[in-house]
Amino acid sequence: MSKIYEALRRHDNKSANSAAPTDQPNLSRGPLIRALESIYPIVYRLARDAGHGLVLHFVAASPGEGASTLSSEFALIAARLADSRVLLVDADRTQLTTAATFGCPTELGICDQFQAGSPLEERMVTGPGNPRLQIGVLCGQRSPPLSRKAMPSLYEQFRAKYDLTIVDCPAVFSDRYFELSPEAADGVVLVVQAERNRPEIIRQAQSLIENAGGKLIGAILNRRHTYIPDFIYRLL
Repeated sequence: MSKIYEALRRHDNKSANSAAPTDQPNLSRGPLIRALESIYPIVYRLARDAGHGLVLHFVAASPGEGASTLSSEFALIAARLADSRVLLVDADRTQLTTAATFGCPTELGICDQFQAGSPLEERMVTGPGNPRLQIGVLCGQRSPPLSRKAMPSLYEQFRAKYDLTIVDCPAVFSDRYFELSPEAADGVVLVVQAERNRPEIIRQAQSLIENAGGKLIGAILNRRHTYIPDFIYRLL
């Protein structure tokens, strides 16, 4: 856990010190990285104080706001910058966008392994070029209905095996999100697509998460329009 904390702390400090660009990691997708940097300080403080592996939910109010893309990118960054074990879980069995991106098997999932008492890793794949990152689906296409009561125990297994577990969740307004026991996660990150949802919709999503016991630790503004050239934006 301290590795995740130190890596994100270092990256956050480097992001703040733009006078030393040669020290920056080679992370080329500028807009995505800038969107994610807003939660680095929050996550490394949480990691520092937790004393165990973290389970974080990435969730949007509505489908299509970029939660899958940003959760995948954050998992890749965390595994690349720190010598840490990172798990990325695709928990939206109706779409399985993350699973398709990384070539995960989708017939059965991690929950099936957990219920059978089998190693969770048997339903996972290794991240591209990085054995510290593993990716899997929570429930596959042939899995039985998800048991909400089982989620806290499953999260405990994640915390014991991984420094950071990132759960790519169904959207809040799909109702399937609350099957994932947000109250049992260490934190929830709300993904908001810029200029798409009205403020009252975002507030409603926040209220639903908090009323379910979820610990909202921050929000990511995705697809924000930049009206100045990107190379100038990086100098600001």
